[in-house]
Amino acid sequence: MSVPKWKRGDGDLNIFIESQEFAIYIFKITTNENVFLSVFKDTITIPLTNLARDIYLNLWKANNIRLTPNTLATRQSFQKLALQEITDFLALWNLAKRAFHLKHNRIEYAIGKLMAIEEATKKWMKYDITKSKVTCDTENNAV
Repeated sequence: MSVPKWKRGDGDLNIFIESQEFAIYIFKITTNENVFLSVFKDTITIPLTNLARDIYLNLWKANNIRLTPNTLATRQSFQKLALQEITDFLALWNLAKRAFHLKHNRIEYAIGKLMAIEEATKKWMKYDITKSKVTCDTENNAV
């Protein structure tokens, strides 16, 4: 028997599911010429899809670095890059919203997903710092 969605906690993989769903959503709507005119492909559409993809990829890269006190900075550099890309995406999304008169539900969905990804990334970074210190303390006490 499966656990109802409302009873599930925030899983470790939730951030990847959210960022993947977000990227796929952006890929779909930016290829819809009824929403995004092809004349703006190079200036808005491609940069939006690239940023959506890169947010996902940088979170994925960060996760594939085994957390140790020595790898924390590298792992966090990918997390910080994803956070910067979220900021960049929001700036371009604001331009797209005004240029294409995007529907309110499209705007809210994308922003909601991004805010969830941003919050989960910041939470993850704090967790990594704490876990890295615990790992370092454990290693020092073992010596």
